[in-house]
Amino acid sequence: MKLKKPIASLVSVVLLSIGMATLVTSPASAHTNAVSATCSALSVDLQLYAASREGSPAEGYTEYQWTRTVVDNAAWTEYVRYTYTPKKHGKADPADASSTPLTDPSHWNADNKTYDNSAVDTYIHSGNGEGSWFWWIATTHEAKTHLETKWSKNEPAGDGWVKTGDSRFHETSPAVEAKTNHVAVTIDGTKVENTDFSTTFTKNYPFSDKYTSHTYSVVVTAWDDPMGTHGWTFTKSGSSIACTPPVVQVTAVFPEPVAPTCTTDGALPSLPTDQTGITFSWDENNSLKMVANADKGYVLTGATFNIYEKPGTATGDCYVPLEPVTVAPQTCQVGDGGVADFSGGSITLPTIAGVTYTVKTSGGEPVTITDGKATGLAPGDYTVTALPAEGKILTAGETGWKVGEDGSATITVTVGASADCSVVQPDSKVTSTEWADGTWACDATTVKQTREVTTTPYIWVDGAWVLDTAKAATVTEKQTRDLLASERTVCTEVLAAPPNTVVTIVPPTCTADGSATLANGVGYTWDKTSFGPGLWTATATVADGYAFDNGSTYQVTFLVSPKLTGGACSVSQVLAAPPNSGTFSQVLAAAPNASTAAVLAATGATPLPLAIVAMVLIGAGVVLQPRVRRAIFTRH
Repeated sequence: MKLKKPIASLVSVVLLSIGMATLVTSPASAHTNAVSATCSALSVDLQLYAASREGSPAEGYTEYQWTRTVVDNAAWTEYVRYTYTPKKHGKADPADASSTPLTDPSHWNADNKTYDNSAVDTYIHSGNGEGSWFWWIATTHEAKTHLETKWSKNEPAGDGWVKTGDSRFHETSPAVEAKTNHVAVTIDGTKVENTDFSTTFTKNYPFSDKYTSHTYSVVVTAWDDPMGTHGWTFTKSGSSIACTPPVVQVTAVFPEPVAPTCTTDGALPSLPTDQTGITFSWDENNSLKMVANADKGYVLTGATFNIYEKPGTATGDCYVPLEPVTVAPQTCQVGDGGVADFSGGSITLPTIAGVTYTVKTSGGEPVTITDGKATGLAPGDYTVTALPAEGKILTAGETGWKVGEDGSATITVTVGASADCSVVQPDSKVTSTEWADGTWACDATTVKQTREVTTTPYIWVDGAWVLDTAKAATVTEKQTRDLLASERTVCTEVLAAPPNTVVTIVPPTCTADGSATLANGVGYTWDKTSFGPGLWTATATVADGYAFDNGSTYQVTFLVSPKLTGGACSVSQVLAAPPNSGTFSQVLAAAPNASTAAVLAATGATPLPLAIVAMVLIGAGVVLQPRVRRAIFTRH
């Protein structure tokens, strides 16, 4: 029973030891890192690192330096009176100008009197001219100060404090340093990574050439293991193993030698440098043998060398075949306003080594040649001459060239002329409306016509002639034409309605009753057939070709006044009425002894009762003028 306690204690110690070991070793399991290199890349994989912690600045407050000037003693003025006493009693001689307490102090004595506001630095006499002389001297004493300095967040109490600009920080809480992990990667001496990370960092770094070995170094710093005690902070360096190059089959292509010409010797070719995986060289033992060697990772197939023949020498005379000359004709482009803009033709000369050219007009004038081309040529014939270099022999073949005895060759070419491409301004466009008839009277035989004629000129716009509507002008033309028979009309005379159809009323005389002439174009039907004075009623109806203002039939009442009687009338006779006014004008006359037949016989009228009246409303002696209007019907 006594062993239970020691055993329990032992168990506790063991368990505590295991716990301590767990506490020590567990952080190591919390961090994993892997740095590995293949032939093609370096890999860095860092996991489960302690998370970064943000830092914080120190806390506290800032004090500022303040200063002010403190006055210990204010500035003040001291006044001292000096007395000058003559040597003998009585009136003193005027003091010597040079004798003052400063220049001759032996004759002046300070008497320590209180200042009485007398003048300073001047002679003052008292005693009615027989006393002493006085002299006041004022001495100014400067103020005494000292500079007071304080440190404070705010301006200290009191006046005159000035901030100097100096400050100091009082830390109440220290700054907390930020905590983070860091990784730096260097490959072949060049740092390719230098960055902080929190819990994880994973990245691959491909090597520039996987077929070559590369050195590398990875430096990792864990903020919670700065000394690397737990292995979380570490440096790993090494070299990669180069990848095995693949085998690529290549075939060497040996260049051709340079063949001799008529003026130059032949030559061996240059060593090729543009064939991948192959390096060419000349055999040290045979200067005519070119050897091909495969580069690393490549295998040659086919020939590995080529033996050239010894280069030949120049052949001598060089025959140069001439080539055709290219001729372009003159061209024409439409310029502003449709004007033709001609561009000269051209002659393009062939490019042949050892051959130069001249060009002349048909008149022998030389033509400038620039970069093998003569341009801006006017239409016409031109002579082109080919001049061979020394050792060259020109041959014409079928090109049209003619080789002369001096070895040069000539050819005549023609620069064609361009057709005129100018665009002539069109005539102004003229448009017109149809002739429009005016109005005409019912008895007219002609009618006036009008029409609008518009003239629009052309203007040059964007390479073409277009109508210039802004300058269009319009005029009105007139003419007269004959009316067709079907267009002519018969006039209709419009009469005023009765009673104004009576043309003239004649008052009665001593020998006859009154009379009146009736209007043409009106027929009358009377209410009685016997003739004589009295009230007459007639129905007036218009004839063909006539019309009343309103309606076609009216009833008219007339009063027939008898002839005059009395002493003034000594002779009784009947006078005939005025002549008839046509078929529709009748004279109605009546006399005491005249019969109807006699009246009709005298007038030639039909036996219609024509009233010779005085209108009831206007009385005898009134003359009414008929209102006759002619209606004009127009055709449109």
